Amino acid sequence: MSMSTVDAPRLDFDQVAAVQRMLSGCNVFVYGSAGSGMSLVARTFARMCRTKLAILSPNGRTAIDAEGEAIGRLLDLPVWYTQLEGVGADMDDDDRRRKLSVIDTILIDDIHLVHAHRFQELDRCCRAAADGMLKRMPFGGKQIIVIGDFFQCHDLSSPSLPQSLMDLYGGAYAFNAPAWKDAEFETVMLESVYRQRDQDDLELIHAMRYNEPLCLFDHPHAQRTPPHPLFMERGGDYLDHLNKMCHRPAPPPTNAITLCSSRVKAVEINLASMRKLAGKDVTFFGGSKYFPGDSYPTAVFLGLKIGARVIVLERDMDKGYAKGDVGTLMAADGSKATVLLDNGREITVDRIKWKSYRHMLSRGDNGKPTIKRVPVGYFSQIPLAPCYALSSSMVQGMTLDTAHLAIGDGEMLSPGELQFLISRLRTLKRLTIDRPLKREECVADPMVMEFHNWISPLRSGIHDELHYP
Repeated sequence: MSMSTVDAPRLDFDQVAAVQRMLSGCNVFVYGSAGSGMSLVARTFARMCRTKLAILSPNGRTAIDAEGEAIGRLLDLPVWYTQLEGVGADMDDDDRRRKLSVIDTILIDDIHLVHAHRFQELDRCCRAAADGMLKRMPFGGKQIIVIGDFFQCHDLSSPSLPQSLMDLYGGAYAFNAPAWKDAEFETVMLESVYRQRDQDDLELIHAMRYNEPLCLFDHPHAQRTPPHPLFMERGGDYLDHLNKMCHRPAPPPTNAITLCSSRVKAVEINLASMRKLAGKDVTFFGGSKYFPGDSYPTAVFLGLKIGARVIVLERDMDKGYAKGDVGTLMAADGSKATVLLDNGREITVDRIKWKSYRHMLSRGDNGKPTIKRVPVGYFSQIPLAPCYALSSSMVQGMTLDTAHLAIGDGEMLSPGELQFLISRLRTLKRLTIDRPLKREECVADPMVMEFHNWISPLRSGIHDELHYP
């Protein structure tokens, strides 16, 4: 399909480049900073793809957002495991072999959350399902497209598994698997960031991402606001600037969402905060059918109080709200809630259904086998959650206005977690941190830096062949 059919004003030049490469049939790795439009690229390609496409994700939660299927579910692998020995898909299963043999193209979103063994296992299974000489080709000759940002990787699996991955593959990341090198990916970087528009913020995030001194660089979509005094010095240390600007030992601003690395800690803060409210207790009752239990977007029995701070978990532009909008619960009536957003808009939020998908064999119009993504289950609930505190997993794909990062003196952020959390905000000027950050929390994993340096030259020349519609 021609790129002229793409809604061009919604895509920038790099995004068009990515979709063109994906439609060309070659194996492609698309990456960029948070807010660069990776999800938009994935959705655009899925809409335009005319081959037999499977959309895969690292886990059940990310699969819901991508409207795809978790890799482990497709291959029937355990959700959690602490050792690699004996963990593999049963390729004597006729239905699994037929499914994999029919697929032409595999799109994996959030590839940075897929560990090396799972990526290698997908390659093994695709080869096992292939016929003839295709068994010798990476992924059985299928087109492989992977999208994600390894700088934001912060939760690959259980604590003991990365050592097993290190022993077997030399690292835990998907790019450590032999299948990555075999795939010979063409690489497209999405350079423009749209979540942050302030030039100072972009410079600081860029410096932290690559562990470089602060420097002035041109960004086509940036806006130069009145400069923060701390940003007057170029060539300075980003960590020093970030700590001076954001470290606040005093209580955070009233409307700030506390970001926690632990879900348990976030739940404790939410419950404690709501206990202080005088408003009426309300409960929204949800339900599910054939929906993965580890993928619920919010509670089945959602207990809130009138006057509670809540966050919207899904987008409905017709009703005037987006994922990540924050406000105060004003009223509740059955499965409906009235929320006064912080931007002054009052909205009514109704119960919705999140769907879980599986890839199923079917017959195409020509009578030949094809693959389809079929909704097989649902989770029904009002798309709200208390938001005095949110865990890292909850803010995936969200854009926040004001946040307080609660680390604690005895805790440490993992490589990539800080990059992931602060990139949720529209501006760092509305971020506070409970203690000074440490250097080791800011610096990306050296293995990710080495990988980035290796792929950077592979991007040269891509744009020379492209034509913007």
